[in-house]
Amino acid sequence: MDLWIRLAAVGTLVRVSRRALLYRRHPQGASRNTRRMLENALRVLSKNASILAEKDRASTLQKGYRWLYRDYGFHLLYKAVKSRPRMPSDALLFARAFVGPLIRDRHLVWMVMQDTVIRPAKKLLFHNRSSS
Repeated sequence: MDLWIRLAAVGTLVRVSRRALLYRRHPQGASRNTRRMLENALRVLSKNASILAEKDRASTLQKGYRWLYRDYGFHLLYKAVKSRPRMPSDALLFARAFVGPLIRDRHLVWMVMQDTVIRPAKKLLFHNRSSS
């Protein structure tokens, strides 16, 4: 993420609809450690917030936190809920990363609500209907 932010500061980034590179993932890779990736991404986001123009800062940070939630926050939240008594540190990291942005961003609140309340409830309802 830091690379993309630094590149955007010196030029224009465009989306290309074809595959430009391959990314190999393996079990020992850094990207498998959700906790470490989120912590580093939060550092990159806060470090680079200062280079943004004042008028763009709030909306860019909002988009950044939404992206972080989709890529890392959901997995961290899922792990925290799944292993509730054993891994309180995941829940604390999730809270530290997203409580402030949640207060300022209704859409991010909706994303978290979808993942934690609405989808599980729909799954439970659908399962109960199909089993009866």
